[in-house]
Amino acid sequence: MSEPHADLEDRLTAALRQGSQDAPDAFGLASAARGRARQRRRARVAGVAAAVALAVVVPLGVVTWAGSGDDGTDDPQVADPAPDRPSLEEGFRWESWHGVTVQVPDSWDYGSLSDWCADGGKVGTPRVQRPGTVANSIACTPGSTYGLTFQEIDNNDDFEWPVVTQTGDGWPDPNFVGGRGIGGVLVMVATPDAELAHRVLDSMRRISATGDPNGCPARLTPGEATPPEGGLSVCRYDETWALDQSEVLFGQDAGEAVQALQAAPSPFGCADTSQGSQPHQVIVMEGPGVTARVDLVAGCPRVEVDGDVRELTPDVVYWALSPGWTGSVDGDVPLPEELRQR
Repeated sequence: MSEPHADLEDRLTAALRQGSQDAPDAFGLASAARGRARQRRRARVAGVAAAVALAVVVPLGVVTWAGSGDDGTDDPQVADPAPDRPSLEEGFRWESWHGVTVQVPDSWDYGSLSDWCADGGKVGTPRVQRPGTVANSIACTPGSTYGLTFQEIDNNDDFEWPVVTQTGDGWPDPNFVGGRGIGGVLVMVATPDAELAHRVLDSMRRISATGDPNGCPARLTPGEATPPEGGLSVCRYDETWALDQSEVLFGQDAGEAVQALQAAPSPFGCADTSQGSQPHQVIVMEGPGVTARVDLVAGCPRVEVDGDVRELTPDVVYWALSPGWTGSVDGDVPLPEELRQR
């Protein structure tokens, strides 16, 4: 998590000049941000934001994802638990951090924007970067690749920066860079397409009381997850129990995740899940007929499935750690051989 800064202008300027000492337009953006606090104004570079235009298959006997009638036929009267949940455009996914959520293209990857050239990499697939993302100490030119970053700031207003082209070695060419702040979270986006940059920033919103579009509350609240119909929500919280990342699993992925939870054995070591006030990461996994909580506490990692404490297994951890996971865990956590990428 970023340290608070007393001077917002310095914060905004530093953000847009990441990896570069030659980005003069950043100063104009910082000034524009001050003038846009408490109101939403846009200075579009070209055009307007484009309106860019999951059969559920679950192994039988694993979990029931929808209601069924007495005759075994599907019940069409299944209500969405959160009917006011914002719609997701085709080809996009939701990314959440702390109190905000935003849509990004499905093709975007995860990782640091600054180490794109490590191992001979080339500017290409955009990335999503969260605070705490590990970056290789390497001086790439340009200093950042395309993508999106989340940052904590000291301004809780809803404001926007204009999407503009940045010069110098800070960003690839061509580029359109802009930002938006809501509720103390700043999202910055850089793309080669102005309309896409606007599309991403326009989708940003506060997480409502019913949770983000993946069914996860902004803060850890036991029993308050509202997974989308037919889905298994995976809500990952940091040591302060603020939402760090969320996703929803459907179909075979959801079925395999539930199988892993149900197969977790009784604890044979530490069975204490109270943990007192010791800070630790928590992952809540919830769907129709199953509720699980993974406590990644040092010395005593455990998973509680429908109220029963069980041993944390690599199979459970595989599904509990969302793609793009950037945290660290105690050596007692049984990590899988490979972390999930999608």
